[in-house]
Amino acid sequence: MHFDTNKCFLRPSAMTAIKQLVAVYKANPTGKLLILGHTDTTADDDYNLDLSVERAEAIKAYLKDDVAAWEAWFGEGKRQAVGATAGAQMITPLPCDHTVAGFQRWSNASRAPT
Repeated sequence: MHFDTNKCFLRPSAMTAIKQLVAVYKANPTGKLLILGHTDTTADDDYNLDLSVERAEAIKAYLKDDVAAWEAWFGEGKRQAVGATAGAQMITPLPCDHTVAGFQRWSNASRAPT
């Protein structure tokens, strides 16, 4: 998978591999999947261990469509918090003005009235 340095948000370049994983999983619905995270060597072992676990958790949350787990990555003070670049990557494929305000307008208009 592909991540920015010190981040656990999947980059768009990871989507091809994610789609392949989904296809394998759908073809083998009773199978089990082991997800491991990896890092480079730019930080110390303790930092990289935590980051590799967070990356594995991020992939798991993405594959399971676990919204609550994804929302946790946006929290203040998160070491690998999703930043402006990742936010922009998420809204780029959507049919809206590619700004936070544009996304908010599109999201509000797309929701069913409560």
